[in-house]
Amino acid sequence: MNLFTRVENAFAILLTRGEYRQAELYERDGFFYAAHGRGFVRLCGNRMTTVPAVRWDDIVGVEFDERWNGVGRV
Repeated sequence: MNLFTRVENAFAILLTRGEYRQAELYERDGFFYAAHGRGFVRLCGNRMTTVPAVRWDDIVGVEFDERWNGVGRV
């Protein structure tokens, strides 16, 4: 059983300490997550994530609604 579902053709650009990295996008319970290290970070509003040192710069392939803190549609 997979709790995180890969969103096909969707990616996020993550920014960590000045380094940009393209990450695959996943969905769980209506929220978007990006692959990070050996786990995931949830993408939140205002380009923040659940990891304070990691921000997201761009999301492509899905609609992301910041008013709902990341709840989106594929």
